[in-house]
Amino acid sequence: MSAREEPMLSGVPRIPPAVIDRPRLRTRLDGPAPLIVIRGPGGSGKTTLAAQWATRPAPEAHETVVWVTPDGGSQSRAGFWMRVLSQLHVMGLVEHGAFEREMVALADDAGIAVEVLRRTLGARATAVTLVLDNVGSSQPDTFWNAVCGDMVDAVRSLVTVRFIAVGRFPTPLEAPVARASVEVEVIDGEALALTPDETRAIVDHHGAFLDDAGRRAVCALPSAIWPMALRYTLEMLRRSPERARDLGRPGATLPLLDVARQDVLGGVRDPEILDFLGATALSPVVDVDFATRLTGRADAQELLDTLEQSGAGHWSHSEDGTASFRYSEYVRAVAAAEFATRHPERLKRLHARIARWLHDERGEKLAALEHAVQAKDLEYASHVLLRIYPMSDEDRAHVGALLDEIPAHHIHRHPLLALRYALILNAREGTQPRAIEYLISSSTVGRLRASSVPEGERAIRTGIESAVWRLLGHDKRMATRADETVTAMEHALRAEDRDESLEWASLQALHHCGISLMYAGEHARARDAMSLLDEVSRRRQRAAFVNAAHCGLAMIAVLRGEFATATDHLDQIDVAAWPAPWATGYMSSLGYIAQAWVHVNAGRPADALAVLDVLAPHEATIEHWDLMLGARVLAEAMAGRVHEAQFVLESTRSARVSRRTMASTKARLAILEGLVNVAVGTPRANAKAVAGTAAAPLGHSLDAIVAVRNGASADAHAQLAEAESTAASPLDEAFVAVAGAIVATRGSSGLTLERYRARLRVLVSDHHLQWPLAAAPPSVRATIQSEHTTDEDGQWEAALAAVPTIVADVESGSVVIPRLTPREREILRAMTLIENRNDLAAHLFVSINTVKTQLRSLYTKLGVTTRDEAIEKALKHGLLDRPDHPEA
Repeated sequence: MSAREEPMLSGVPRIPPAVIDRPRLRTRLDGPAPLIVIRGPGGSGKTTLAAQWATRPAPEAHETVVWVTPDGGSQSRAGFWMRVLSQLHVMGLVEHGAFEREMVALADDAGIAVEVLRRTLGARATAVTLVLDNVGSSQPDTFWNAVCGDMVDAVRSLVTVRFIAVGRFPTPLEAPVARASVEVEVIDGEALALTPDETRAIVDHHGAFLDDAGRRAVCALPSAIWPMALRYTLEMLRRSPERARDLGRPGATLPLLDVARQDVLGGVRDPEILDFLGATALSPVVDVDFATRLTGRADAQELLDTLEQSGAGHWSHSEDGTASFRYSEYVRAVAAAEFATRHPERLKRLHARIARWLHDERGEKLAALEHAVQAKDLEYASHVLLRIYPMSDEDRAHVGALLDEIPAHHIHRHPLLALRYALILNAREGTQPRAIEYLISSSTVGRLRASSVPEGERAIRTGIESAVWRLLGHDKRMATRADETVTAMEHALRAEDRDESLEWASLQALHHCGISLMYAGEHARARDAMSLLDEVSRRRQRAAFVNAAHCGLAMIAVLRGEFATATDHLDQIDVAAWPAPWATGYMSSLGYIAQAWVHVNAGRPADALAVLDVLAPHEATIEHWDLMLGARVLAEAMAGRVHEAQFVLESTRSARVSRRTMASTKARLAILEGLVNVAVGTPRANAKAVAGTAAAPLGHSLDAIVAVRNGASADAHAQLAEAESTAASPLDEAFVAVAGAIVATRGSSGLTLERYRARLRVLVSDHHLQWPLAAAPPSVRATIQSEHTTDEDGQWEAALAAVPTIVADVESGSVVIPRLTPREREILRAMTLIENRNDLAAHLFVSINTVKTQLRSLYTKLGVTTRDEAIEKALKHGLLDRPDHPEA
């Protein structure tokens, strides 16, 4: 039977010649144990036994068998389970949408493998047996330990799933811990060894060309207990019958299992055939056509069949009937090493051809990348790397290790490779400074070579580059690259001749560009990016990216104060379409933050805080921390905990702001600080801190409020006029209207309250924008509410009733006496006696950094900037002697 005959069960090796049925072992595979281990040395027949069982003539109708052989991209926990999921998809056990969703989930978090199996197989009425070939490693503490733990957990929670693990090395599946929690059947090397009767049956059936003496001599060989050794011996004798006379001599053993060099390789006399074996063994798998192209041998089919008969490897068939030959692990390693020693000059060319075949025809991208790097074909390595998606953290680390071995000056010549390496370095502890070097080279060389790079690849590079500049805090470069990318993507993603292999990378890059433009305050362009992402993702049925687009669009609407629009986008998110890690991770985070802001806007602080708590596990690392912080601070203030809101703001800013923080983020924090300062009674000017940013109108509005509270009416008018002239969004207009209402109610000439009240009502009606009303003190709210107005639908009254004020009434020009906590008063008292901060920290039993944070918060609350000013104000207003105020 040749490799071109009818296909078998997908992935199952073809049963080699010179084997027999072994009921004593096969029946053990039919037993009740949910975990079965077949472990034995190379050539012991373990894979053949599993294949015989999987293809038995009358498999149980209520059972589905899925065969999984790890490929070149499976050398990690996530990669292995992604391979399993791919095979389940090929077998029709997982529908396409769920397959894509769960692949992304596994790439993000390999630890959810059992959950993925539960979601994909848990509802099946029929049993599924996963035969996992080549499990385990000779090295301790590899990813296989985690995989074995996953298998144990899976069979404990899924009664319809069981595993048959085939391999050469002991694994934790055989350890007492595993066997104490589940039933494990172990078929080891001793059990796999042929019995005398089995040996005789094979020799009698396949050694008919031998006389009785010859057959007895073969059966007596020490190596005859191993199926592969026996098969090789019989094949050798069939080709060279004259060697049979040597079998009876003392010491004749024909050892095969110690192994491939002496018997498989040593048995090949023709150097051209030896070269064929070595060249094809460089690849993890070959088919006849590729073996012919790789070696120039027209007889590749015959040679591979001969190698199978001699035990060097086996044929298997894919679902579409394509036959592939895979060498045994040990034979491949020895043959490839021998070839590399004899023909080092041919390696680069062969690795380059293997890389292209693995990528273009097999879709094995990580394996293709390894061969491209070995071939020093970095242009093609860039091509492959751009198309690897999804990629797990383990695989990303593996890619990083590959790139670590490449000289820096070679990486600098390839923009995409340099960009990917910059991302890897930026994520590593201690290598972030080196990331900028590669990012700059990627940008510079990429622009020089732009005309020679396809539009789609060029757009992805600039899109990823935008994300990196964002992480590094370069606002202008971030926005420029993002805008360039969106322009290119608008054509590339709609083109008829687009490169489909770039789809995932394109969608990711477009999503990052939308976020970059949002942070840059380019809201219209950010909407263009997210809307294009929505359009393309719907057309390609990428539901998770449709969700991501609506999360982004909702957040853009929130930043503009368009809450009706934000709610519409949030309603379009299909929660069931998220891959599990995305559901509460980075890709969905903007949706959660936007939802929290919707609750804040509606005056529901408890609901806002509950939504933000979903993201709490990621709060210390998430990129959008400032957007989360704004919602959290306002929610705390609306709940009546204004001083706690101030502490959260100060402590978070102290921990997160660095030289890499974007100017737009710092501007948002300045506005938030200004609002909190007004709320706690220590208003300070804000416009200077946000000058030249999208937050400038909000800064001028807050400064108008500060000015009128300080009795500076002329300054209030000037700041208000500046705010009105620069307002660019409903949120800007709302703050102008609130500030105008406050200034107008203080009796300022030239301003009419009705004008600002009317504008607020329109904003509430058209955009459901309510939360800026929280900045209006009670007296102002009472005034704008008491005027005779028509409110047919009650929306205006409902808004005023829903949103609590966070600002107390203060007469124009009056002195504000801040409320201090007991701890703050203790610090003030200590400051009157101790000048040095280190001594102050020791006195208070805290670190110097804690003292700095506490002093910053205290100075903000008092509206001062130095120790002397703080003590002066405390003495002037009796803050050292007054009774402690309870927290707000």
